[in-house]
Amino acid sequence: TTEIYTLSLHDALPIYCILWGNKLDSGIPSEIESSGATPSVTYSCVEGGYAGAGNIVADPLFTDAEHNLFTLQSGSPCIDTGTPSNAPLDDFNGLVRPQDYLWDMGAFEAPRANTEPCAFLVDVDNVSGIENGRTWATAYASIASALRIAADGDEVWVAEGAYTTAETGASVVTMKAGVAIYGGFDATETKLEQRNPAAHVTVIGGAGAHRCVVGAADAALDGFTVSGGAADNGAGMRNDGVSPAVTNCIFTNNAATANGGGMYNANGAAPAVTGCAFTANTAASGGGMYNTASSPALANCTFTNNTLTGANHGAGMHNEASSPTLTDCTFTGNVASRFGGGMSNHTASAPALTRCAFSANRANAPSSFGGGGALYNAGATVTATACTFDGNYTMGTYANAGGLYNTASSSMTLTDCAVANNYNDPAGSNPYGGG
Repeated sequence: TTEIYTLSLHDALPIYCILWGNKLDSGIPSEIESSGATPSVTYSCVEGGYAGAGNIVADPLFTDAEHNLFTLQSGSPCIDTGTPSNAPLDDFNGLVRPQDYLWDMGAFEAPRANTEPCAFLVDVDNVSGIENGRTWATAYASIASALRIAADGDEVWVAEGAYTTAETGASVVTMKAGVAIYGGFDATETKLEQRNPAAHVTVIGGAGAHRCVVGAADAALDGFTVSGGAADNGAGMRNDGVSPAVTNCIFTNNAATANGGGMYNANGAAPAVTGCAFTANTAASGGGMYNTASSPALANCTFTNNTLTGANHGAGMHNEASSPTLTDCTFTGNVASRFGGGMSNHTASAPALTRCAFSANRANAPSSFGGGGALYNAGATVTATACTFDGNYTMGTYANAGGLYNTASSSMTLTDCAVANNYNDPAGSNPYGGG
């Protein structure tokens, strides 16, 4: 609220400011004095008035100006009347701006008045220059911009298109606790149920240089294609001690240098993964998914054509001291370079499989001991109910067990399962253990 005295147009360009209650030395009220120039003032509240786009003349309703409390009271005319142009990301106290859909004038952003959950809209094709997430015409152009504003209970609706980042070392999307992110919109919808992710493909893309998604607690990711991710652990998505809901997503062509090409879950993560496809991802271990000390719950998911880059374990899924539950999932055409074409389970892992199907998965062992076309279990306890293991195989001189391979005191309980048409490479030096 300091007065402005300007000598030229470039000395001061106030935007979204409040100029109120200032006086000359003579005691005469005056907010702006100029000499030889006309300062440009826009989207500001100026006592006595001042010409400029978005300017208003009204008592700003400070909390207590006499005691230097210049925050805004509820009902202040300065709330939601600012502009995002050149606006700082935070206010004087570090509060994220805006709190609602629109920016406030002054140094202090008013706390969010609407306590009901909001839906913030995102459309990468918005080039209007106006972004507030309130309408499709004024949607944010990036998912990150909407997440910065969203609070617990809010939703982010994302229109079709490809979303990535140019920021070095950054993940494309870092989810926010309690916020649900939905893809599959054509930028006309007014209701969530109107979207169609299959028709309006929404891509979170790592461009071969970034991790695509970092999960958050009590958050949701729904209706996206996650592709082109690149990272050490979890190129497509990484959940470290958090348990988001991941629904109707496609994880494809993600590459991890270590573990979890499609998804990496660690340190107690227990994401609910439903109706998702893991296709053509690659990693040293766990091409599709890698779980360590975690217990994800998967339902109606597919793992197809995932591969490994080294002589390691679990092209479709690898479990290390983990207890995932899988219901109505399929593993097809996954290829391991040593152990567990479909899945490998190690170190006290205890997966529970119900109505799952493993077919045409392969474990290669051309130069060292390996096997388990469908499953490889080492020190694990596995239960399978109403599952099928059909047509899985091993290839290579040192291959064993085309279907199920149990070692290191593993136990596997099969109930109402079918193990058929699996085979071991007959040209190998260990041509036994087809099933």
